[in-house]
Amino acid sequence: MSSKSNKTPQTVWSCCNNCNAYILTKEKDNHVGQCPVPQSNWNQSFILNEKLFSFVEIKSKDAIQGLPSQDIHNFIFLSQSAIQLCNFKIGDPVVVIVENQTPIVRTLWPTIEKTSASVMLTENAIQAAWEKLLTKHVRIEALPQKILKAKLITITTKKNLKNLDIHADLCKRLQRMHINKILCNGNRLSVLYYGKIIDIQNQSQLFQVVENTKFIISNFSVSKNVKPKSSITLGGLSKIEQKVLLFIDTYFSKKFNKSSIVKSVLLYGYSGTGKTSLANLIANKSEIKYNTNIYLISCFSICSQTQDDSDDKLNNLFKEAIDNSPSVVILDDLNILCPVKSSKPSEKEKRVTASVIKFLDSIIENEFDIFVIATSNNIDAIDSSLRRFGRIDFEIEIPVPNELARKEILTNLLKNFTNLEIDELVSITPGYVGSDLMLVYATATNYALFNARTVPSLQDFILALKEVKPSAMREVQIESPNVNWSDIGGQNDLKLKLKQAIEWPIIHPESFTRMGIRPPRGLLMYGPPGCSKTMIAKAIASETKLNFLSIKGPELFNKYVGESERAVRDLFRRARQAAPSIIFFDEIDAIGGERSTSGGNSGSVQERVLAQLLTELDGVTALGAVTVVAATNRPDRIDKALLRPGRLDRIVYVPLPDAQTRLAIVTIKTAKMPVEELDFQYLVDKTEGYSGAEVQAVCNEAAMKALEEDILSNKIEMRHFEHALNLIKPRTSKSLIEMYEKYSISH
Repeated sequence: MSSKSNKTPQTVWSCCNNCNAYILTKEKDNHVGQCPVPQSNWNQSFILNEKLFSFVEIKSKDAIQGLPSQDIHNFIFLSQSAIQLCNFKIGDPVVVIVENQTPIVRTLWPTIEKTSASVMLTENAIQAAWEKLLTKHVRIEALPQKILKAKLITITTKKNLKNLDIHADLCKRLQRMHINKILCNGNRLSVLYYGKIIDIQNQSQLFQVVENTKFIISNFSVSKNVKPKSSITLGGLSKIEQKVLLFIDTYFSKKFNKSSIVKSVLLYGYSGTGKTSLANLIANKSEIKYNTNIYLISCFSICSQTQDDSDDKLNNLFKEAIDNSPSVVILDDLNILCPVKSSKPSEKEKRVTASVIKFLDSIIENEFDIFVIATSNNIDAIDSSLRRFGRIDFEIEIPVPNELARKEILTNLLKNFTNLEIDELVSITPGYVGSDLMLVYATATNYALFNARTVPSLQDFILALKEVKPSAMREVQIESPNVNWSDIGGQNDLKLKLKQAIEWPIIHPESFTRMGIRPPRGLLMYGPPGCSKTMIAKAIASETKLNFLSIKGPELFNKYVGESERAVRDLFRRARQAAPSIIFFDEIDAIGGERSTSGGNSGSVQERVLAQLLTELDGVTALGAVTVVAATNRPDRIDKALLRPGRLDRIVYVPLPDAQTRLAIVTIKTAKMPVEELDFQYLVDKTEGYSGAEVQAVCNEAAMKALEEDILSNKIEMRHFEHALNLIKPRTSKSLIEMYEKYSISH
């Protein structure tokens, strides 16, 4: 025992020669009557066989320094002397054992607070581990020498958490939160998920979480008699609700042959548009009217099971719905349960899809009183064998809320805040779905609280909108360009034409209605390179506060057949969802080039993309408040079909800048430059034939020449501009200008 006793001053601990336990020196006399120390319900702290037997104390968060605040509940704090006697190492994990509670593993850290025997945890750490601590007796010991790496950890929710709250990213978050940590069977874990504290129970043995450990949540595959969530996200869906309720009324009224009427509906659309909430609301109304049982089946929860009996579990759920009919079955996220067939589908996928098809077919064959409502955020990801009458009979798109729907949602959401201009919020939230608006509201409220205000202001919402991006546009880049007309020198006639074609129809739609004409659908700008065509398009979007989708022609091409056309369809669909918006095609000649008349190139990717573009412009699906703007340096190469009225209606020539425009460009460019005695007229005369980009390049080169002479220079002189003019020459040939002028006359 002498080797151990040298680890710490004898004034702190004393070793009992009878039981070999280390006792606090000040409690040595009390130990005499209790020797040997009891292994349970001890009344004094001691160390035996390198294990600490003590009592839990609460450690103040404010007293903890040098540790990340978000991780302090993962630490346990012991005195340096106790750490030494137990042969522990600072930063190592240790097992914390409390009688009648699940053991936990925590990281060891030294402290000088309290007595030398105290075991300290933060209050949050205690609540996170056990929720309620029934005894303060605690034993600390080293981990077993060998800890197995966990391949799978199954967890169950402590409360009745509905399936719609359980998503794949929750399991991923759990894995990230606990990477390299060690969990014991029955551990209580808590995670903040979409504003909710979710308590879950680990059902594994003692394992370490590693990079490839998988978490799954079980035991909540089905929920009966679902109550609808708040309807604040359901703005603008009353017509769809009435339509589905009519299908249900027709089906359960038993006035028609069930084989010839709709018995199943698929609600599809972007995440957050209210598909599941609407399905729940409809199901509950059917329960009131027809006394139906409601079954909400989370397809994700079914598919997250690693066992090969997922189809058996699904069949049992279907059987229960049949046995308790009349029933409404909600298949949430059907695309996860029955994905599009891959080249090599797994046996599990085949069996699960077959179970769903068999269930849907049996409803007609046996005339079961069951109505099915399925939901999906990706309709193209569902196995095509389900998408036909007799299985999934009817498909209804849940749209991104339009202006009226957003107003309905925001009015309901902000009914207690009469000081807010809801119309203003509606106008600046195109593309935002119901869940986005709720997140915007929550973020704005946080801003208000941070500034010691109880009510969020319009400015709080504007700040929140910069952080929360619209769900409808996550897969395509949406810009709100920060370019104004004042940033573009001259071109006043061109600006007026663009305002007439783009700005007027949006700001003054009643004028076009009064005149009995339809606004232009598209506009083509052509001219030499460097004449600000792209910048002008951004300026018009910025001035009109429109969403701006910028696409370069080659970006749409894909080597796989049909994918390029799909990219065009998706682009226009998303633009309609984010309307009012502008789609800007830069280098339109790359996809709108003239088609071959010889037939040698018939069916090429470029021709198929052009055909799809023409279809979209023709408005088989109405473009609505979507304006198409295109730019090109070679208008002579664009297919004539693209330029007819009703497609790219307006054709605008963007010429080389004239003297007045060049003067404006130089003035704007040099406004923030330290120029001295600059002869503006001389520069204007010398830059005749230059494009706008080349004029700006002259200014940049002059500044670089000044820095080349003296890196600390704070002035740019006329001689620097002379040097730049000698270096940078106009690159637009006369033949090209003649081509543009001839094209302008003929169009």
